Amino acid sequence: MREPNLTDALVPLGVLVVLVGGALLLFGLDALDGPLQVALVLCAMSVALVAMRMGHRWLAVQKVSQGAMSSITSAVFILLAVGALIGVWNLSGPFRPWCTTASRSSRRAGTTRRRP
Repeated sequence: MREPNLTDALVPLGVLVVLVGGALLLFGLDALDGPLQVALVLCAMSVALVAMRMGHRWLAVQKVSQGAMSSITSAVFILLAVGALIGVWNLSGPFRPWCTTASRSSRRAGTTRRRP
């Protein structure tokens, strides 16, 4: 195994810029529906190829990738839960704090209840 040089570090970055830029140029905002994910997977493949070119075995690259994915799993589930919560809030309608209680709205209108 050899030490990485500047070219080894810049190749995946260049691949990422070219693939993401190409996806956005070809598909515009519709790239969010799938082409960007394909670009990211292809960039990850280029990183694996650079690692193998540096002398690492495929099983070692695979084991490190699995470790990285397992370390971020809890953060991904938290983001999914927050996204679900925001989606429920969005579907529930607009937020109107002035309509929360009947007593507040009756005080604003000047109609207060009198006790008998």
